[in-house]
Amino acid sequence: MENTRLNNPDMQTDDIFIKFRNVTFSYAQPNDAADDDGAHGDMRAPAAAAGEPGLKGADNVKSDIKNDGGTAVESGFNGEDIVKSDMKGDDCASDKSDIKGYGGTADKSDIKGYGGTADDIFGAHGVVDVYDRDKAVEDVTFNIKRGEFVVFLGRNGSGKSTLAKLLNALIFPDSGVVTVKNMDTSDPEHIWEIRRTSGMVFQNPDNQIVGTTVEEDVAFGVENLGVPPDEIRARIDASMAATGISEFTQRPPYQLSGGQKQRVAIAGILAMKPECVILDEATSMLDPDGRREVLNLVRKLNKEDGIAVILITHHMDEAAFADRVFVVDEGRVTASNTPRELFGDSGRIKSIGLDVPQITGIFEILRERGFTGLPSGVTNIDEAYDALAPLLKGGNS
Repeated sequence: MENTRLNNPDMQTDDIFIKFRNVTFSYAQPNDAADDDGAHGDMRAPAAAAGEPGLKGADNVKSDIKNDGGTAVESGFNGEDIVKSDMKGDDCASDKSDIKGYGGTADKSDIKGYGGTADDIFGAHGVVDVYDRDKAVEDVTFNIKRGEFVVFLGRNGSGKSTLAKLLNALIFPDSGVVTVKNMDTSDPEHIWEIRRTSGMVFQNPDNQIVGTTVEEDVAFGVENLGVPPDEIRARIDASMAATGISEFTQRPPYQLSGGQKQRVAIAGILAMKPECVILDEATSMLDPDGRREVLNLVRKLNKEDGIAVILITHHMDEAAFADRVFVVDEGRVTASNTPRELFGDSGRIKSIGLDVPQITGIFEILRERGFTGLPSGVTNIDEAYDALAPLLKGGNS
């Protein structure tokens, strides 16, 4: 905002010109301290395409907002009869009776009509998100169940992290609907409940550790929820025990390894009792031991505590223990299968620049070299042992 005061010899006032977002307002302030009308001058926008005879007037009209053919009538900035019709030119009525063209009603009672059920914790319905004029996410539709372990797999820049932020309402779709427990993430009335539903672990744990000791950091989130002190203490102890960091209670976080720091970040999230943990490339900066620590922990949380897990990664072996794997390529979800079904078709995976887990590749080589009876799509050591044991005992073939 620019504010310029000019002395006008022809008027007994000081004219103030205010430029705000390319619209210039003139404010004529009388020199005389007393104003018979009790007004503070007249604020007008002579250069604006729409007339606004007073900031709090009753007949403000804004025509052709964004010059896209939409119209809006606002009866006073503080008026009660504000009507916004077609604000973005997408034929959305002011009562949201047709949310982004999906046929949703204003109370969103038909959100489940997208194929979701009461068991869904997340849903995406025709979602498009534009980043720097390019579509980071394009026409994405899926549902994720409560307690499900889901992996988003894709190359760098494929749109995986954008999807994670959309699910946690850190960003909002440019079109389409994202739902969390059947609540529209773009509805400000539900934003806090939506964000309480899931906790997010980022790639670099140093970006989300704020406490001077491990205990302080784990307590940070739950303290901000307004939880009673006795319950805070109990939650801290339980989450630190669950993540195996109780021995580090008074340790400064900078003295921990990468894997230990990620466990601290996860403990802080668990203390807030979310229904889902989203890990956005949370293992990409860790060594193999650190990755194993984090993956074993999230598997335990999923299987024993029923917490849904969404793991964003480009490591093929991390997808082996998921219930479902979503393959993301150029902003689109191109496949959704179990790990075994997905990696059983190695040609399709390799065609989009990805690879299969190492153990899956070994089994492909063994089949090519004449070992019959070996299954396709083997993704982990346990499956490999079960497949190889009968052959080793029976002598080959």
